[in-house]
Amino acid sequence: MLNVVCIKAGSKYGPEYVNNLQSGVARNLSQPFRFVCLTDDPTGIKCETLELDEPLSGWWHKVTLFKERPYGLTGRILFLDLDVVITGSLDEMADTPSDFAIIRDYAKPKTYNSSAFLLRVGAHPQVWSEFDGNAVRRYPGDQDWITAKAPGADLWPDKWIPSYKFGRLQEARPAGAKVVVFHGTPKPHDCGGWVKGAWAA
Repeated sequence: MLNVVCIKAGSKYGPEYVNNLQSGVARNLSQPFRFVCLTDDPTGIKCETLELDEPLSGWWHKVTLFKERPYGLTGRILFLDLDVVITGSLDEMADTPSDFAIIRDYAKPKTYNSSAFLLRVGAHPQVWSEFDGNAVRRYPGDQDWITAKAPGADLWPDKWIPSYKFGRLQEARPAGAKVVVFHGTPKPHDCGGWVKGAWAA
């Protein structure tokens, strides 16, 4: 079964971000799936939760998904950041025939953007096995590290996962988009219009 995974570390996002994401996935994914939130505080979260298992901060927890058996999960992982809004069917993303599929970063196209990715459990274990404290000091973020350690990933079409900010999507829900990424500001809870309706649980 497909594992749909998100991470809530610290207090930057409230439990509504997890609950709304789960609702968005349920409305837009036709195959059976297990929705799991990896977190240090399950308060108010309505889905299954598993405790974060490494002393990392923020986005760096994503590299733990590259362990050979992360959190006891098997099969495939569809990872989604909390600050995304589901706007279309996720079936093509979930069915991508790849052991690792991801999107390009909007500001640095030669770097991955780790807001959404599909990973076969156990693929590219070097992303975790070669990770240490020096990586946190040498790399701006997890996606820079993942790019360096797992080059050659299959890239999803840009139109599937656009940036709300860079795509200037304030006026209309983007045609053909599956997931809209809200990196930086604003966040979904700051927005009205089509975002409010799509983000609601």
